[in-house]
Amino acid sequence: MTFSELLERSVARAGNPVCFGMDPVLSRMPAASTPEETIRSFYLSIFDEMDRRKVYPAAVKPNSAYYEQVSVEALLVLRELIGAARDRGIPVILDAKRGDIGKSSAAYARAAFGTMGADATTVSPYMGGDSVGPFLKVAPERGVYALLRTSNPGAADLQDQRREDGARLAPLEHPLRPTRQAERLVEPRDVCLRACRGGRPAGRGCAGDGSFSARHG
Repeated sequence: MTFSELLERSVARAGNPVCFGMDPVLSRMPAASTPEETIRSFYLSIFDEMDRRKVYPAAVKPNSAYYEQVSVEALLVLRELIGAARDRGIPVILDAKRGDIGKSSAAYARAAFGTMGADATTVSPYMGGDSVGPFLKVAPERGVYALLRTSNPGAADLQDQRREDGARLAPLEHPLRPTRQAERLVEPRDVCLRACRGGRPAGRGCAGDGSFSARHG
């Protein structure tokens, strides 16, 4: 089953398109014996409440940086939480925004899909198609969300710069079509693209943060 199929099935089962963010801020969480246990118990209690009420999101999206900053042990907690979500049939989008030369991207992909067990991950395509391609090849059934024009204020510093022909580096084109730049990142014959712009979702499969998803199909 491809990630898009998994996500569509999850939306139908949950009866909603909600993506639940899992970005722990320790100062705003009930303290436990350790920072790692604070994160673990907080989110596991939410999963338990979901079970009790039979109410689930269509997906969850933990940002790996929030766990990395705490400790190495917190990454083990993240892996446990990813497993807890998947055990409940909830797809997991690991928000890591990786992207590097081919071999490094392949290693990032194996970390996200293998070591951490995520169903999808986010990538930064600044280095081009050969930095995105390994994520599609390492685990063809998993999902990839690539950043396009992002919605943060500082995005204009680079993304709104003009080329010699006057076009923006990251143009805002029709929201239901992938941009030309997005199409160059992957082979159209091998993937399905879903575009987003300006932080607004456009169609199924969008992260809603200025990204598009690519999947083998």
